[in-house]
Amino acid sequence: MVKKAVHSIAERDVSVLQAFGVRMEFTRGDMLKVCPKFVTSLAGFSPKQTTTINKDSVLQAARQAYAREYDEEITETADFGSYEVKGNKVEFEVFNPEDRAYDKVTVTVGADGNATGASVEFIGK
Repeated sequence: MVKKAVHSIAERDVSVLQAFGVRMEFTRGDMLKVCPKFVTSLAGFSPKQTTTINKDSVLQAARQAYAREYDEEITETADFGSYEVKGNKVEFEVFNPEDRAYDKVTVTVGADGNATGASVEFIGK
């Protein structure tokens, strides 16, 4: 059972596991560090291996997630200028001038460098 769960998580770029009331997020690199003997299919993958990030794909995913949270007009005026790469995630600190608020948009990047998902989190005013 554990081996099946580990393989299921390792097949994805990012997986979420809910256990004992705690939500844990795992990446391929995490699985290779924690359970290398169960993840033989990914033996050639190095957690330190960096992919070239497709900035257009990442920015498009960030803007789409922001537009779902707000609307197109607010998205057009929002400033996506500041970002930081953290492993297989790109975090944008977005300023919304209409509400005078900051949001964090997190984009998950796949092994091919393209965006695989995005989420928006309110930071504050």
